[in-house]
Amino acid sequence: MSLHILTDQLVQYGMDEQTVRWIVNGLNGQAQRVVISGMKSSWRSVTNGVTQRSIRGLILFNTLINNLGDGAEFTLSNFAYDTKV
Repeated sequence: MSLHILTDQLVQYGMDEQTVRWIVNGLNGQAQRVVISGMKSSWRSVTNGVTQRSIRGLILFNTLINNLGDGAEFTLSNFAYDTKV
């Protein structure tokens, strides 16, 4: 997810700059790895997205997709982890 898009939406929803900076700082420097059958990959920087294994991630994801279908000529269904056209 583009942090620029998300931060713009948070400001549009009326969130103050200090809180938006706090959220962005919390998203910077994230890393992840894959574990399959006990085999672990190396840690990699997360350059897009927000972990959806947290309340913060779900709230930010839903904030980002909240107006995804505005002006569209199709039915868009938003779910906690996904969007379906």
